[in-house]
Amino acid sequence: MAKAVHFALVFATQQKQVDGISKVLADKAQGDALLWFAYPKGTSKNYKCDFNRDTGWNVIRRVGFDTVRAVAIDEDWSALRFRRVEFIKRSVNKSATKSE
Repeated sequence: MAKAVHFALVFATQQKQVDGISKVLADKAQGDALLWFAYPKGTSKNYKCDFNRDTGWNVIRRVGFDTVRAVAIDEDWSALRFRRVEFIKRSVNKSATKSE
């Protein structure tokens, strides 16, 4: 892996993959790095996954990142973007939780 990471897109289907790469990326991510994790949707007929949008992100959060965006890639895959907590601007609007 590169000495410094400014962008990463990880495709994972197992929790252990997410946990393992999260620690590596946290060490190498520079500044406001773009970190995306793609994972199979629960409705996918082609792929199985042992985590989902709401569970399985403890390690990446523990190393200082949080979710800022969720997107659908196609009928099988979704992705979450993570950003270092110190770069997340908190909204003053109480109905919104975060903004980039």
